[in-house]
Amino acid sequence: RAGDLAETQLANDVDRLLAEAEKGLDIITTLAGAAAPRGGLARALAAGLTPRATQIARTEEGAYAIEAVLHVAPPVEASLLALRIAHSADELIYHSEGARAVGAIFSTPALVEQSNGAEAIDLATVSGFLALDGGFAVEDAYVPPMLWRPEDTQPGRRTPTPEELMVPDSRPGVIPMCTARALRLLFTYGSPTVCTRAHATLVPRLPALALDHAGAVLLDGLLSAEQLPAETAAELLRAIAPHSQTLALDARGCIVLRAALRHAQASPHMDATVVWLRANEPRLGKHQVAARLYAD
Repeated sequence: RAGDLAETQLANDVDRLLAEAEKGLDIITTLAGAAAPRGGLARALAAGLTPRATQIARTEEGAYAIEAVLHVAPPVEASLLALRIAHSADELIYHSEGARAVGAIFSTPALVEQSNGAEAIDLATVSGFLALDGGFAVEDAYVPPMLWRPEDTQPGRRTPTPEELMVPDSRPGVIPMCTARALRLLFTYGSPTVCTRAHATLVPRLPALALDHAGAVLLDGLLSAEQLPAETAAELLRAIAPHSQTLALDARGCIVLRAALRHAQASPHMDATVVWLRANEPRLGKHQVAARLYAD
């Protein structure tokens, strides 16, 4: 009985915090950071956020609060919160703040413990690849509402106009940075199938993709994937290696090259790059960008 009263009090406290808008959400983020994983406080925070999650996720404070709570809430409550966000992921993944909430779904592995959580990951993954395909103008790609032409009054798939999304295959594509950061988490925590699917889209766009702000984030995420298949990693490194000298001197390319070098011991494709870096360390070690390659 005492436990039930405590849970009720926590729920009421969360409602009061949500009524205080930004200040209340900041407090929720702080509480989540201090909450015991899967404990009563974390449960109450998740339950309180869930009914308004889609609206809350569109604010900076709300996105941070959702991310923090998802990472500590018990699987049942976390799954319900994630599912609420996932149902709007097609839109939120393009939102400057909402994309963080979508990314939090990918970075919460415990969600797979519940059917609702697994469904949330699946829905968010579909939204992620729709965004990836749309950004690279893949045929029949999903186009978010913000890019519909005036005559497109009904939701659905269509081929983007050249003015909107179509770019030559040699160009990086049109991926907002907020979307790229969410996709990075999808690749990092995704299954081997997710990694292989991402690889098939990204590799043909090298090296231009590695010199693009959002593209570097995507490639860094894929190279950091926890379940990156060895064969996929080898193909990725083989595509990157010939451009190492260009990437090393570019701020964005250097991010990709550093991620690729983490695989150097397991792949012969980076051997020539490692030899070149060692031979040129006196010069490159003083370069504003390339020096970062020697920090690890």
